Amino acid sequence: MKKIIMVISLAAIVVSLTALTLLPPPLSYGQLAGEGIHGGGGGGSSAVSYYTITSHTATGNIAEEECVISGINNNSGATETITLTAPQCSAGNLGRPLKFNLTAEQSVVLTPYPGDQFMTLTTASDKTLTSGKTIGTAIYFVCEEVGKWHLKGVNGAWSSN
Repeated sequence: MKKIIMVISLAAIVVSLTALTLLPPPLSYGQLAGEGIHGGGGGGSSAVSYYTITSHTATGNIAEEECVISGINNNSGATETITLTAPQCSAGNLGRPLKFNLTAEQSVVLTPYPGDQFMTLTTASDKTLTSGKTIGTAIYFVCEEVGKWHLKGVNGAWSSN
């Protein structure tokens, strides 16, 4: 009797697994926001890329469209310290993430938009954050209230200036 029950149970599992429909991965923030599907990199393009990676090699601004759930900013190709200004943490940007990851052994200075603040590491507006030079050093903020980028994650050395 035990063998018959076991065979029936295994048969039910096999039937359940063969009827299982595999679903595509969830849409990224960019796809939901109408930015389209991002092509993959290297070796040709693919239909979907899970991350939009923006490399910053010189001092400049991080654009709003570079701050999406699937977006990562880095310093690939930088040959010296670069200073980057975050987009404004405005009412229209609530919920927008700001992620930065060091991929070159060069420091990065992150500056908030004039009047904005990086919360937790600094308490006064317009303070800057400077990374160490270790590859893998990273920081992650979310615009949760107007003018305030709230810290969600940090790896490696960052100092406020």
